[in-house]
Amino acid sequence: MQKIGTGAKEEDSEELAELREEMMTHFREGRYIVAVQEGQGVPVLKQKNGDTYQPLFTDLAEFIKFKQKNEFKTAVVDFEAIPKILAPEALGVVVNPFGVNLQLQIKRESA
Repeated sequence: MQKIGTGAKEEDSEELAELREEMMTHFREGRYIVAVQEGQGVPVLKQKNGDTYQPLFTDLAEFIKFKQKNEFKTAVVDFEAIPKILAPEALGVVVNPFGVNLQLQIKRESA
């Protein structure tokens, strides 16, 4: 993750491609915690550039960094469910936004 986020040099591109592929394989095999706010659905985070992403969390410790004043409940979803529950305005997901902060573009699946 650190190497991917550092802006790789050209000679690192093959190694980074392999790392990305491995990371995406693990991402597709995962289960994630999704924040849900009663009556308002899933929250989204707006980035500095205006892009909007839906937060996902890999564990309770990461979710607690996000959760404030007990306004969010949790749901656990497999990777396959993410495109179905993605907020309409979201370009994708951000995994552990207050930790790794990995932004992944995912297309919303029509219901």
